Amino acid sequence: MIPEQRNSFNSLVSTRKTEGFFKQLIEGHLFNNDIKFREFFRINKEQFYFILFYHWSKKILQRNQLCEYLNQYPPTKN
Repeated sequence: MIPEQRNSFNSLVSTRKTEGFFKQLIEGHLFNNDIKFREFFRINKEQFYFILFYHWSKKILQRNQLCEYLNQYPPTKN
């Protein structure tokens, strides 16, 4: 059996040290591209928001301001 070829995310990994992983997700490569987002996380954005906000929001809000920053998203489409 031949293993399935995975898509390369070299551009994400190569800039992670300078940009930071979170910045890449929210403002960069993945968030603005639905196909890349789905390939990277294996879930769509609607599922991502469900997991993030409904399941973890109380725990995150008690520790930091991540949810306040994320509440600005999804950005409006121009």
